Amino acid sequence: MDFCSLKRDDISDLSDCRDQLSAMLPCKVVHLGIFNFETKEQVIMTSKGIRIVAPLQEDPSKTCTLHIYKKDVIKVIAHLSTTTNSMLCFYIFRTCAQYIKKALRMPETIALFETQNNFAKTLYQAGIIILQLDSIDHHIQSIIRSIWNFLDEISASDAEGLLQRVTLFDRKGAGDKLINETNCQITQLLPNDIQQLLIYPPGKGGILIRTTDYLCLATGQYLNDIIIDFYLKWLNDCIPKAERDRTFIFSALFYQTLTSFSKCENDVNYIGAGEEHGRVRNWTKNVNLFEKDFIIIPINENSHWFLAIICFPSLKNPVTFGTHIPVELRDKDEGLANAYAGYYNEPTSKSIDYDCKSSIPYKMKMPGFPAHSFNKYNMLGHHVKVPQQNNSTDCGLYVLQYVEQFFKDPIRDYRIPIQQLANWFDTPTVTRKREDISNLLQKLMNASNGPNNKILLPVIPFPTHNGQLIELENNNIEFD
Repeated sequence: MDFCSLKRDDISDLSDCRDQLSAMLPCKVVHLGIFNFETKEQVIMTSKGIRIVAPLQEDPSKTCTLHIYKKDVIKVIAHLSTTTNSMLCFYIFRTCAQYIKKALRMPETIALFETQNNFAKTLYQAGIIILQLDSIDHHIQSIIRSIWNFLDEISASDAEGLLQRVTLFDRKGAGDKLINETNCQITQLLPNDIQQLLIYPPGKGGILIRTTDYLCLATGQYLNDIIIDFYLKWLNDCIPKAERDRTFIFSALFYQTLTSFSKCENDVNYIGAGEEHGRVRNWTKNVNLFEKDFIIIPINENSHWFLAIICFPSLKNPVTFGTHIPVELRDKDEGLANAYAGYYNEPTSKSIDYDCKSSIPYKMKMPGFPAHSFNKYNMLGHHVKVPQQNNSTDCGLYVLQYVEQFFKDPIRDYRIPIQQLANWFDTPTVTRKREDISNLLQKLMNASNGPNNKILLPVIPFPTHNGQLIELENNNIEFD
């Protein structure tokens, strides 16, 4: 008797589906996180998802039919064989894990590989479904690969190790380990594992990245200052040395330090007495900012990331780009007025501009240069029109893309207003960035840990898979 009371469409109804693929799987055991059972009915897989008939937790004589939609699945790992046992492992969104728990009337102490700590309260996380199968013929294998075109295939020994890890109830270590046929130790981390992942660059002064930092790459999460600093440092290391020598990137914490004390005077006409610069002198004690052409400042204010770039701080007058030949403005007063018109109408921009100017010495005193004061007439501010985020959480990703694009596709004409940047890059480029940064971290970790010790990052949801956008629909659970 089917006692499931949650409304979900039957995945075996393919009348409205273009690719009407389906297969009956020779399944022996189903693992729903730590809950496992021997199947009495065949598992059905279709173009829409998976149908599993499972016993209720409170009364195994009663069953519930579970419909796991394809859109519920984050990742699929499989070992498919025509001669030996096969395995399919599905990482699912937390909303789907909650649906399964409620459908099977599991007590709250039984988790679909979820944790009961703060992470579970603040972030969705993956559940795991494993199907242990008999050998399957080539036809069924072909259907499986067609339905799950992002499937990752692994060896038989790796499948066995994965099965042992994800079905282990009492996990006390940071990650369970296995040795595969290449004698490589593999550690699969889970989202609740709190440990160091990487120091970049290696050595003193490197940025320490932990699993808690990595989790902010998940869909819908704000990037934290650690990920911002890491990626900007990596970008800086990747550009040619000549470009690197003329660029200085402040830490994501710099602006907060700069503005942590109340200003004695809010005057954008003049940066007074070097007080603001004194607060942050340690950030630049080994750097002469006037030898730099670009000073990059990531800013977080009111839980929003944005970017300021100070360009050519040592210049006193306009010059041609590249040749540095002085240029005379035909109407200096009018030119300056027009340059500032669209910027200082915004109080926030006005404040940011003032604070950023405070990051450099209020008077320039360099060998061979006369003392030079900075004010709004010789250090212009401009609010550039660039691609903007279309949600409330991707601001950090856009800051990273602005800097990356600044190096990749440099501005050639700095006459204000700066134009031609409205279509600097497209939205998918930014959408892929969460997965791209994850792949970069995994690559750097592999290089750091060596070929015989592989640590796999926790499985978290991204808006893309292998660079392709995942179409997710709103998945609300309805109850009778």
